[in-house]
Amino acid sequence: TDTGKVLTAARKSAEIEQAFADNLSIHRSENEKIVDRAEQAIFTTFTRQIAETVTVAPQYIRDKTREINEDLWEIARFFFAQYNQSEEHGHFEIDEQARTITAEGFSELPWLFYYWTGGRSKRYRSLKAYGMPPDFKPRTGQIVLTSRIASGMMDNLYCENSGSITVDGDIEPCTIELYSVTVALTGRTAESEEFPYYVFTGQTQAGRVLKDEECQEIMRRPVLDWTENRDGAFRNSYASRQISVGGRRGIRLEKQIDTDFYLRKWEEEHRSQQESEADFLRHQTAVAKAGLERALEDLRAQIRQAEQTVDSAADRLQRMKAEKGYKVLKQELKKKEEALFLDKLRLDAGLEERLAALTDKNKLAVRLDCQYSISVRSVE
Repeated sequence: TDTGKVLTAARKSAEIEQAFADNLSIHRSENEKIVDRAEQAIFTTFTRQIAETVTVAPQYIRDKTREINEDLWEIARFFFAQYNQSEEHGHFEIDEQARTITAEGFSELPWLFYYWTGGRSKRYRSLKAYGMPPDFKPRTGQIVLTSRIASGMMDNLYCENSGSITVDGDIEPCTIELYSVTVALTGRTAESEEFPYYVFTGQTQAGRVLKDEECQEIMRRPVLDWTENRDGAFRNSYASRQISVGGRRGIRLEKQIDTDFYLRKWEEEHRSQQESEADFLRHQTAVAKAGLERALEDLRAQIRQAEQTVDSAADRLQRMKAEKGYKVLKQELKKKEEALFLDKLRLDAGLEERLAALTDKNKLAVRLDCQYSISVRSVE
């Protein structure tokens, strides 16, 4: 009977376990690689570079908040100092010690700037007092990064692209320019996702090139006087050198910047990210290959069944019929294995192309933007 044939051809549990163990042994190396790549892909979601450089701890948050508030106070006092120079009917008293700014002598508090509400521009009227301390009252006058006064000041700060400063100390008269160096993949449409590097370059009147470190040392000196090239008016005040106004390309000094250095620097900083992406691509390819192998497992199972049918054939006619079916299955398996080999080659070729695209230097572009250019001299 048919039931008897099935029972005769059925494998014992020991045979099934042995076949399963043999199958595991055959594919052990490939399976271990797939599991390892999967673990690497999960591990590298957060790269070692990020883990080592960013520690989001309470002290880290306090330190960063302190740095932001220092910069915010510099912006606030520069903004109101500029306003005082153009206002004749009152002034803002800047208290460096208490870090407060108070309107004095105005018959009516002035309008400071326009800000965008999302649908239209709106005027902002000054408050009587502003302050940096966390316990400053009224709370509406507290200067914090998310306050209306802070966003308005940063949107309305202005300085010229060029000018001159007089610094304390003995230095050679020179010109110093600040550049932003943006490295980005040329295929990207949103360069804003890339954060630029900032670098100084300079040159003395005698023609000596000043590197970034020398320029920074000069720019850290106390500023005694400064001018802007807008109207040539000389001002006895401090200069804010932190305000960047982009767009003007340098005429002479940009050629002194080693753009290859920033290409290498960008690649070094993004190496872990690229390695993570490469591991993910390799993992995808390994999974695809494993899927192709699984597609043949059913056919191999049929061949094993056909072998058992040949071995258990009761007579010569039955055996010939079983052998014919076995040969047909073997030929089909051979064709599919050949196709599988070609499919794997295509997957490997596609992987190589995508890996090459990750590290192709020709796909990187460098853009230089001069933020400002100033002439520097010391007290004679």
